Order: sequence, then C-alpha cells, then structure tokens
Amino acid sequence: MFFGDSITNGDGADSSLRYGGYRGFFQKLMLGIGFKSFVAVGPFISNGPFEAGLYANNLGGPGDGFVGGFGGEILPNLWKTYGKSYEPDLILLQGGSNDVVLGVPIANSITEAQKMIEQIFVDRPNARLVMGNVHKIFSPYITDTQVKAYNVAWFNLYTSLKAEGKNVYFADLYTAIQNQLTANGGSIAGILSPDGVHPLMSGYSTIANTFFNTGVIVLNKDKKTDDKDKKDKDDKEKKDK
Repeated sequence: MFFGDSITNGDGADSSLRYGGYRGFFQKLMLGIGFKSFVAVGPFISNGPFEAGLYANNLGGPGDGFVGGFGGEILPNLWKTYGKSYEPDLILLQGGSNDVVLGVPIANSITEAQKMIEQIFVDRPNARLVMGNVHKIFSPYITDTQVKAYNVAWFNLYTSLKAEGKNVYFADLYTAIQNQLTANGGSIAGILSPDGVHPLMSGYSTIANTFFNTGVIVLNKDKKTDDKDKKDKDDKEKKDK
C-alpha cells in the first residue's frame, strides 16, 4: 500500500499525476525483478491498478477542505477509515512535508504519526512498514534546517519503533533527492516543480528507486524466511515417512 500525502498522490507540474508519481515507477520496478504477484491496494484508483493507494491530496489554496498531514490527523484518520480493510502486507509511508510547511510543532506531528503507526501494527501485526522521510525541499515557507530537524525526529521515531520489535524499515528520501540535486548543479530544474516541494517525473523516479531498494530487502528477507520454513516442513515430512 502506498500511503501518504500529495507526494504519494503524484502532484507535480508535469505529467507526474497522470502516471501516479512514484507509484507507477515502483510498480514497474517490482514487476521488472519478477514480483509478478505484487498488487497495490487502497481505495483511490485512477489510470490503472498501480495507482491504488491511500493518500490525502493537499489542494494548497484558501478554502480547500484539508491538508494531508499527521498533525491535522488527516493521515491517521485515513488509516482508521480505509487502511486496515485492505489488509496490506507492505506499506510505503511518506508524510510530514505538509506539517513542516505549515509549521506544525514537530512533537505534535511525530506523536500523531506514532499513534497511527502503532494502530497499523494493531490492525496488521505482520505488515512491513517502510518509513520515508521528508525529501529535500526548496520553499519560501520553510528552511532546510526545519526539514532536517523534522527528519531527525522522524528517524528517532523509526529507531524507537525498531527497538520495540516493530517491522519498520527506513527510506532516506531526503538524501536521495539531495544527491540528485547536487548532480544537477544544485538546480531543481527537471527534478522538482517550481513550488520546490512536489517532484517532477525525474524526482518521483528517484523516490521510487529509494523505496524500491528498501522494499526489496524487506521482501527478499520474507522470501528467505518462507523458503526456510518450506525446507523445514519438507525435511520434517521426509523424516516422518
């Protein structure tokens, strides 16, 4: 399940929304390495099955209905309303950029995110959750220092959940986009939209690859466990005969 805000929705200034942002890239990467059984799940679908997911699209203007953040409890409420009914095995979670842009206190945002994640594991105790941080942003509303401060708190939440034995994994979207921008001479051209927040196709491709590299580790680990369980079962059956 793809779960997040307008970045997950695929908002951008080019055709990224049409292709589902990073979701379309991720789907193709998964199918490309033989995960033919990979199926995206969620209530929001457009332009094909890879578009399925659970995401709040912040519309970004006065009078819009909501902003897809943790602090405003939009993402937590989405999970409670829709998420658990789709029974996802792998969840790619990306959020926090709206909270940073709107100046929601970091502690408040992280607290709501933690409550939501804990509820996810109550509903889906065996799910694998990949936590993506806030990517590099160029916006007049926030500083890089603010983004980094949020990401430190996000990573601390990840390590805390990991220490509790939760099936959580970390995807460093910030560094991935930062490296891409550095290779581009520091320019956002062709990588981020003019708003400096929403990626273009190239940026979404980078986010997909970052989630993919972590997701493959998770799925390969599960496959090795399944293979071992199957071998142990076969060995026991042979011994019993």
